[in-house]
Amino acid sequence: MAFPGLLLAILAVAVLGPGRATVVVAVGLVSVPLLARVYPNGLADVNVKHSAPLADRPLGEEVAELLDRGGADALVVTGSATGEAVNLNELRCVKELAQHVPVLLGSGVTPENVRTFLPYADGFIVGTGVKHDAVVHHRVDAARVARLVAAVQQHQQSRRPAS
Repeated sequence: MAFPGLLLAILAVAVLGPGRATVVVAVGLVSVPLLARVYPNGLADVNVKHSAPLADRPLGEEVAELLDRGGADALVVTGSATGEAVNLNELRCVKELAQHVPVLLGSGVTPENVRTFLPYADGFIVGTGVKHDAVVHHRVDAARVARLVAAVQQHQQSRRPAS
């Protein structure tokens, strides 16, 4: 039987105490089961950051392998390191190659650059980009989170047909 998300969130607050960071952790914990249901075969990183390939491979080969042999439900494209933005040309190429499979950005998304990536990404894994001064070891900055959400919402509203 699944552990109810509300109980998991209450447990997080009981252990960590009240605060914004606790809310972020609780939301993350509650979201994990949903992510597992949405992507039961998992996510696969294209050109995994913090690593180097043993041999160069064409991007098309890597994407095909992750989808066909690996059975990935979604692909993650990252920059070269934590907080580093994705190469836009690589993202466009992966999105085209992935066809119907969701493509997520795994690094470098900030309130300032999210509009650039929105046409080519189905979702974002955001961490450093919403921290104070966009520094990985700093705390989450509520104002940066609000600006990121506002930018995404503005993009979505601009794509809706006029009524």
